[in-house]
Amino acid sequence: MSPTLDDVSVILGIPVIGKSISCKKLSNVDIANLLVEALGVTIDEANVALKAARGQSIKASIRVLVVYLSFLMDLRSVASYAWGAAALAFLYWQLGTATKYAMKQLTGYMTLLEAWIYKHFVGAGPHPNLDYKEDQPRVFHWISRTQSSS
Repeated sequence: MSPTLDDVSVILGIPVIGKSISCKKLSNVDIANLLVEALGVTIDEANVALKAARGQSIKASIRVLVVYLSFLMDLRSVASYAWGAAALAFLYWQLGTATKYAMKQLTGYMTLLEAWIYKHFVGAGPHPNLDYKEDQPRVFHWISRTQSSS
């Protein structure tokens, strides 16, 4: 038993059918130019951010791979991508990485994994959200432990 595309659709309410989210390898110059175009920064600022992050990512409140900005450039097309399928694939990839002997932490889309556990393992979830509406994504069915304790 493991999360499926149907689980992703029901739990998160995001599309699982649509254009594939696959990224080609970009050169450092292409990455810097994408930052300039997407974020409106100067080429010098882009290069400093890339150097500080030591790779083709930038530091925001979390580390973000710059290549994904290309999928957000045209906001009218964002809904046409299979974001749910990408989230599930990324979760599986990270779960596989976490099984390696030297790994000491787990990353990935933990909200998806946590809500899937709540849905399929009765009694494992936090308090139910009494304001939950059936037309909402299933992830809103529960109140997080931090919200319920405040």
